[in-house]
Amino acid sequence: MNVKKLLVTMLIFALLCLTTFIAKPVQGAVTVGVSPGETFTYDLKGFYFSSNASVQIPESIKDVNDTVWYKVTITSISGSKIALTTTWHYTNGTEYAENGHVDIDTSIYDGSFWQIFASNLKPGDLVRPDGPGSITLNSTYSRTYNGNSRDTNKLSLDLTYYNVNDTTQTYTRNTITEFDKQSGMLVSTWDSSVYPDYTFTITSELIDSSVWAVPEFPVFLALPLFMITIAFAVIAIKKKLINLTDKISPT
Repeated sequence: MNVKKLLVTMLIFALLCLTTFIAKPVQGAVTVGVSPGETFTYDLKGFYFSSNASVQIPESIKDVNDTVWYKVTITSISGSKIALTTTWHYTNGTEYAENGHVDIDTSIYDGSFWQIFASNLKPGDLVRPDGPGSITLNSTYSRTYNGNSRDTNKLSLDLTYYNVNDTTQTYTRNTITEFDKQSGMLVSTWDSSVYPDYTFTITSELIDSSVWAVPEFPVFLALPLFMITIAFAVIAIKKKLINLTDKISPT
């Protein structure tokens, strides 16, 4: 499926990010913060904006928006390796499930989900202590969950890439990943790629969990989502004006 290929590409990118740096500090053994049987359900959204009003929204973004929910079920734990099952539930009522695993120490994973981290990471700690890179955690803040507060870790990455065929052409990749400090489980993501004439963004947001109450809508997503909504509105207005001009133009 197109949506699966898109997210797998994004996950490969994330692993490549972990190889960006070489020197790494020494860090103690990791602790798993999830347990077998726990479930975490996410809402996925895709956004696309182009300066060219005639450009069609890619099928991959439409496929993301055809996903009603995406569920991660923890099935077993072995050392730092977490086995899980992911389930995609689509608007047409069909589902797709697959098994996978994530090693929170080495970053090795299999399947479509990798965003589980070690329990109780602190700012400055390595995200994957024995992984191929040395990305460290940015910050920790308190997030409200239906009146109760939980510490939440935040990992931000801003990277620039060059077109191998034309180094004057670049695109940027901006990601924000937030995960619960105690369990290490994903809470939300913002993953945006900005090209010269178009931008696409994929977001995920925890909407249900067997462990704790779902969080309130994160502030960091509010402004970007508002701006994207305005951008789509402008495109729609432009298309309507173009159609209207075509209709009233003399023959």
